[in-house]
Amino acid sequence: MPLPQFEPPSLAELREWYVKYGHDENIRRLILEVQRSREQMPALSRVLDSALTATRSGGFDRLTSGAAPLNDAASRVAAECRRVAPPVSCKFEFPGFPEAEDDDVDEARIIAQATRRRR
Repeated sequence: MPLPQFEPPSLAELREWYVKYGHDENIRRLILEVQRSREQMPALSRVLDSALTATRSGGFDRLTSGAAPLNDAASRVAAECRRVAPPVSCKFEFPGFPEAEDDDVDEARIIAQATRRRR
């Protein structure tokens, strides 16, 4: 089932919710899961970038041209990086999807520090 359109929570909102509702184990886990997913995007982007480079240099055009599977995967990761930007930065730059800037490298550590201060 497709999700309705929504504005992704900012890192500041996640931090605020973590401090405010982090006593609820389910909410805490959900916030950490969102942040973990965001942190995985740059790694996925790097893997796709390497795969695209290797397949292009190997002459596997059917995998990397037009709407080929690797291009499709790369464009989806780039779109997701843009959707949650600025908390996530993706190295891969797919045409039409400019690279996001990563101003806050260690979000999980900062969220954890906010929780310790609250206690």
